[in-house]
Amino acid sequence: MRPETVIRTIVDSAGKHRVLILQRPDGAFTFEAQYWSDEPLEMCWIPRGERSVCICESEETAMREALGRVDWLAAAIGSAA
Repeated sequence: MRPETVIRTIVDSAGKHRVLILQRPDGAFTFEAQYWSDEPLEMCWIPRGERSVCICESEETAMREALGRVDWLAAAIGSAA
């Protein structure tokens, strides 16, 4: 099975948190919130808590779900507009 495809990436103003809007191999959409780890042995993006359990029919619906669950996301999208 092919991996999920990143459709959109939104990063917070500090560059330490991001949300990925993903298209699943079955054509559905979801999102994943991640944070950047500065730990010397990590230095990578790490999923924040549990993965989104939402499975959506469209990218727009996945974005609405992410907006409802990720506190900084609305401000990041507003500043990008």
